[in-house]
Amino acid sequence: MSEAKGKEVRISLFLSVVLIFLVIVFFVLLGLILYRYYGQEQPKTPTQFEIERWEQTVKQRPDDAEAHYALGVAYANAKRDKDAEREFKKAIELDENHNNARYELGNLYLKQDRLEEAAKQFEAILDKNPDVALAWYQLGKVREKQGNIEEAIVNYRKTLELEPTFGNVHYELARLYEKTGEKEKAIEEYKETLKYLPDHKEAKEALKRLGAE
Repeated sequence: MSEAKGKEVRISLFLSVVLIFLVIVFFVLLGLILYRYYGQEQPKTPTQFEIERWEQTVKQRPDDAEAHYALGVAYANAKRDKDAEREFKKAIELDENHNNARYELGNLYLKQDRLEEAAKQFEAILDKNPDVALAWYQLGKVREKQGNIEEAIVNYRKTLELEPTFGNVHYELARLYEKTGEKEKAIEEYKETLKYLPDHKEAKEALKRLGAE
């Protein structure tokens, strides 16, 4: 074998060894990264802590409506809707007057477009507690989604009778008045919106559109 040929072989072997070494280093580093990520317990989020806390409470006090309600809220915050629904229903089973559980269950149904089921929860609250403004508001949202604009307007107005400073409800009411062609009422409610929410962009644009800046 010539000297040049031998030198070429040695260089080739050297490069092969270097390449193998780099591949080994790569996989070792990859293994360390994966171990650090998957091999160690990940820190829990505040929502996970809440879920574990209330799951334990429910085990200890299975007949505590408030505990089931709190667990339902924790599940809802984690977007575990089926679990949240189960816990809200359990809270209501244990205490039929648990308005917070009914309200949250109604909101859950509303989010899922289970509109009649949502309406039943808000109506159950209002049957015994007609001064719960937020229940009137959510019922209004249900009726609007169902296309019942007249009843939605009635519900939004009832909300404002109880809580006249709810700027967003003034806006929703104004929007429906505009939709039904009641321009003057719409303008009045858009102005009321800005009274409580002076930076409300959509209300400002609506007034400009209606020529009432």
